[in-house]
Amino acid sequence: MFVFAAVSVTAAMNVEKVWQPDGGLAPLRARMPFMQFMLSSDTTERVNGISVKTTGPSGERLVVQKGDGEIAGMEWIVLQGTATTTFIPLSLVVKAGEPEYLTLHVDRGQVMNSAYVGTVMTAEVVAVWTDTTVSGAFPITGARYTANSSLQIGRIESLSRVDGHQNITAGPNQVLGSIEIAVGASDGLKVYNLPVDFHVTGGDATRIRDLVVVDQNGALVARAWGPRIREQGSERVATFFFSGEKGDSIVFPPNTTTKLLFKGDTTYAFDHGGTLSLETDIARWRLYGVTYGYESAVSYYRSVMMATRFVRVPLLNISTMSPQYAEVQPGVAQVQSLQIVLDATQSSEDIRLQELPILMVTLPGWTTDISRPSFYDDTTLVGLDHRAIPFENGIARLAFHFLYVVVPKGTKKVLTMKIDIGPHAAGFYGIGLGGLTGVKAVGFQSGKTPKVFLVPGYTILNAVSTKG
Repeated sequence: MFVFAAVSVTAAMNVEKVWQPDGGLAPLRARMPFMQFMLSSDTTERVNGISVKTTGPSGERLVVQKGDGEIAGMEWIVLQGTATTTFIPLSLVVKAGEPEYLTLHVDRGQVMNSAYVGTVMTAEVVAVWTDTTVSGAFPITGARYTANSSLQIGRIESLSRVDGHQNITAGPNQVLGSIEIAVGASDGLKVYNLPVDFHVTGGDATRIRDLVVVDQNGALVARAWGPRIREQGSERVATFFFSGEKGDSIVFPPNTTTKLLFKGDTTYAFDHGGTLSLETDIARWRLYGVTYGYESAVSYYRSVMMATRFVRVPLLNISTMSPQYAEVQPGVAQVQSLQIVLDATQSSEDIRLQELPILMVTLPGWTTDISRPSFYDDTTLVGLDHRAIPFENGIARLAFHFLYVVVPKGTKKVLTMKIDIGPHAAGFYGIGLGGLTGVKAVGFQSGKTPKVFLVPGYTILNAVSTKG
């Protein structure tokens, strides 16, 4: 239930005016600040919204901005005669003993009826809606502006993403996303703390390092600070803020089109690969004209989602595909046993396999019935061990070395293990892929140790004579 009081009572929420500008001309496409006010409480309370009364030109949008620059709420003004009262929904928590400073702005539209030129615009807060009682002097009046349609201020003509989905590697100097911004001829623009949301799966955006923005010529435009973490539904979003190299604004000259490339080091952000999508919501930009300093009315623009990056790391998945049981004839050489799948489809580079752990199990009395394990890539012999299998109490652990087995990135390869079955074999012989510990592999191009995932598997050979 909402409770509103415009008089002083025993209150849990206090409302107090802090500041208002002097007023002046209100050009088209400008964001005009009317006043700043403070909400404070001795207990933590939720604020559901505010009501604002406006007079003057219609077709505007009310914007409530927090002290840190984040937008707390926005709402269109619907004209109702000479004065309009608009409810702006907020999702705001005022913590006990921590005042929240809010600035009320009005975004002027792209066009204006000539009848409004020269008329006075006003805005005042007339109510604060919360779950508790409120004290403060209402209305909280703001500046008075005169509507103007001839004063030209900077504007964004277009903002869009400029490339498609791409694969990148977990490494330094990766292009994480890009946009193109076109600025009109009337004036240049400068933006403070450009916000960019990092949407990540399979990684941690907070571990991305050396975040910068460069232009199409490679010149450094901005560096990042942050991130600030927020919950967006079930997603945890990291927002980074980009400022000029010296911590000041990013400047876009008039009548120019600039491509911005966001780059960073993803080495430690994606252990196993994943996806990354950058998004910038222009309604959250702090955008000002260079000549006159008016803030641009950015709430009319839509958010831009940059193309997805698929982050690849040197990666090898190992599993088996052989049947778990097979009957074999005694006295047959090079019988097919274990089939091992080497999967580099999601790898950032080719993977060279150097060593695999193989486990062999049988009864102690049958250990001499199998010998000469070997590996084939299709019909090509890639590994052979002439030594006697080192059984101990019926168990043998082999570190099988390969001279040259390379799995190209984006592909799979199947290695087939074969073995000789002795003429007197008459038992069961288990052959399996051992644990992850014994795997050795290397990135073929980088020389880095790849991420390896192994699913153990086995096959059991049963030597059964079919001779009468």
